[in-house]
Amino acid sequence: MKFKECSALLIGFLVTLVYVSTAFCQSKTIKISGNIGKQANFMLLDASWDSWSRKMTPYIFGNVDKAGNVNLTSDSIAEGYYTINSAAMVYLRPGMEVVLNNKGQGISCESHPYFNRLYSIYNNNILKNFANRASEMNFDEYCQQVDKHFATYKSSINVIPDQRFRQIETYNINMSKVMLKLKYRITGKKDFIPNAEYKALLKKVSFDKDFYSILPQWRVWLTDYFKIQQLDKGLSENEARELKPQLIAINNKKNKRIWAWEKISSEAFYDDITYKNALVAHKILKDKAQLQFVNTLITNVKPALKGTKFCDLKFETEQGESIDFSEFKGKTVYIDFLGVYCPACIAQLPNLSKVKKKYSDKDIVFVSVCLGDDKAKWKKLIEKHQIDCVNLLSNNNGVSGIYSISYIPHFMLLDAYGRLITAKAPRPNEKALTELLDKIL
Repeated sequence: MKFKECSALLIGFLVTLVYVSTAFCQSKTIKISGNIGKQANFMLLDASWDSWSRKMTPYIFGNVDKAGNVNLTSDSIAEGYYTINSAAMVYLRPGMEVVLNNKGQGISCESHPYFNRLYSIYNNNILKNFANRASEMNFDEYCQQVDKHFATYKSSINVIPDQRFRQIETYNINMSKVMLKLKYRITGKKDFIPNAEYKALLKKVSFDKDFYSILPQWRVWLTDYFKIQQLDKGLSENEARELKPQLIAINNKKNKRIWAWEKISSEAFYDDITYKNALVAHKILKDKAQLQFVNTLITNVKPALKGTKFCDLKFETEQGESIDFSEFKGKTVYIDFLGVYCPACIAQLPNLSKVKKKYSDKDIVFVSVCLGDDKAKWKKLIEKHQIDCVNLLSNNNGVSGIYSISYIPHFMLLDAYGRLITAKAPRPNEKALTELLDKIL
């Protein structure tokens, strides 16, 4: 599939980009004007942003008149790759003046050197199918196919006069080739043993360029590199999570800050790993708003740290009594947080019953905490599914906020003194739970 055909599938309207000024200048302003056709609005989106990363200002909007004309002048657009109305992708940097022109057809990649064609190549169906077919090829054949795939684009980049853009895209090509070849170990033949060529590729991985973090592929690269490191070290999933703070320490300071913010702003759970990540991020980040977020996170996560006494909030029993977890002092406590409208919670109940039966002769109590205050539905849930645990109702007492219980079912484990062993315990259907309980009991 040619670049033009690939882009036509991605974009429903033609945007012809004419760069009035492409030379890098001291101006911090980017000017965008022209016609984009019948579009409700004009929107620039940072191409490296995704829905869970919570960047501060991923969107930049511009007004569009009834005729489809747009006129935007901004000094807040940093150097990087952006999508126009979530379609055409372009490279922008301060000092550029861009004229948009809509002709009602698919975008012509060949006529626009600042369109990031490599991103389309890297993410289109060709490469996805390419990765799927890796198991059909040996490593040498696979590498030859990768080189061939990028050769045409590399030759087109070499003739672009803009040195900065050429430098970025050349690095982009080289890193994409390296990472795609390294990914053979994940997607290729399962019996593949890293050879000398593969080990040499690992040494070529470098995230120390000042423009690395503006490339749309950077998260893909980091994710793949992390998987390969995990594979090389023979780590379990939990051990691999411990490795992530180390991966933050990638040479370039700017890249460290961006990755640290991406990582820490997406933390969904409060536990020891989140705390460690927050401390690392606090040392790296410079932005005041981001540091304030991290400081708040460090404070909020402390009640969920290992060895911390479980909260003294009150919970309601089936008999209508009010108790706290001091009632279970002297016993290990496994807590299942669930909800009355949670299929995933219900699916774990048979597994929970099996684990309870396995340790019936041990000093452990299994507690089911229903989040919410609907007593009638809670009691109906207990009766319908025969939940043979100590059943408690939170009555919206704030426990989910203290421990950032964003998803259910959620499990915790307390020691005989009411202190947290882990605020994010394995689920009943996971082998890791019985391995953990066997060590404790």
